[in-house]
Parts: sequence; structure tokens; C-alpha cells
Amino acid sequence: MRRWKVSALVLAVWGLFTASLPTPDVRAIRLGPESAGSQPGRVPAVRVLVIGGSITHGWFDEPRNRGFVERAFQGLADKTGRMYVLYNHAIPGASVQSIARQFPQWLASLHPNLVVMAWGTLNDIHHRLPLPAFQAAIRAQLEEATAAGARVLVVTPPVSRVSFRSYRTLEPRYLNAEMEVARTFPPQQVQVLDLFTQMKAYVERYHVDVEEITHDGWHPNATGHQLAADLLLDDLLTDPRLR
Repeated sequence: MRRWKVSALVLAVWGLFTASLPTPDVRAIRLGPESAGSQPGRVPAVRVLVIGGSITHGWFDEPRNRGFVERAFQGLADKTGRMYVLYNHAIPGASVQSIARQFPQWLASLHPNLVVMAWGTLNDIHHRLPLPAFQAAIRAQLEEATAAGARVLVVTPPVSRVSFRSYRTLEPRYLNAEMEVARTFPPQQVQVLDLFTQMKAYVERYHVDVEEITHDGWHPNATGHQLAADLLLDDLLTDPRLR
């Protein structure tokens, strides 16, 4: 009985936490020429659902919190002339488990061609979510997205100050666990873009002061968002299905 009471308390607290999360921005962000996708013979616009936390939401990317994902897809639209319609449903404070109810609804209502899964993992690390539970939540999202007919890009996050300090061993452990799950899916359905490793290597190779590309311990500033977007764009441009 005592164990049941503790479990019920945990579920109640978690319910209050997820209920307090802000509602994601549901605006359709159209990137690319206005005529793209509307003229006969033109390739239709790509509908992109983006999930993640505050970094993916665009926090501290001045002046209007665009974020590295929107910046990267804007660059892709500029270079390809194709239109991308982004639905940024990243929620500040969210963990991989906290959108379990909303995610299937977003898939059903938006019918995305592409899902960008860009979890920062820092919320999960902070709350000490066990790796098996973390991987189970990642797998469930990948199964739901692919079953809905969407292709998935699993994008690891930009580096932050804690990437080099308090979470320098934990963050790679969670990201490797995420990529391990993603790579069990057929590559034509799920593709991994390891932005974290690329950005960390760039910072170390060019002796970039991490303070200059971050706003605080967890979040990049506008310069950091742009660096992450540039690296992500390079990866996106190698995908013929996005051109």
C-alpha cells in the first residue's frame, strides 16, 4: 500500500509539472519563396514538425527567438528555393516523456513529412531520468512518427557550458543512448545528425571561448544558435530528399 501511495504521488507531481509546461507555438513558419509549392510542376512544400526543449524553441536567440533549427531551414530554403513549413512544438522545460500524450495528436493534426527530434537532454539529465526510460520514450516517439508516415531527423543539441563542465560525461552518455535507439530504425526512415559532436569539435579545433557562444550554463546565445545552424545546414544540404 505504501509503494502504491508513493507511485500515485509521483504521478500526481509529474502531472502538475507537465500541465504547467507552456503551450507550444502552433504558428506555421513558412520559409522559402512564396510561390514555391503552389505553381504547377513545383515540388510541394515540406511540412516539418519540430520537438525538443528550450534550446530548440529558440531561447536567447535574439532578436526574436528563431533558434538554430529555424535558422538552418531558412538557410536550406534560401539555397534550394524550396518551401519548408515549420511547426515548432519545442516546449521550454519539457523532457522526452512529457509530450507522450500531445505528440500523437500533433502528428495526426499536422501530417508532417518530416519530424525533427532535437531534444537537448539537459532536462532529463537534471531530473535523473534513468537511461532505459529515456530510451523507451525516444523509441516510442520514433515508432509513432514513422507509423504516421513521417521521416525523422534525430538532431543532437548544440553545446553549452555544462557540456564542458558538470555534464561533460553525462550529456554524451544520454546522447549516445538516443542515437543508439535511432540507429535501430531503417536509415530511410530515421537519420541521425550528430550536431553536438560536430560543434564540440569545432569549438575545440578553433579554440572558441564557450562563454562567447552561450547565454548561460544551458543555452546558446544568438552567436551559438547561428554556429549550430551553420553546421546543421551543412548536414541538411547533403540530403537529396530535402532539396
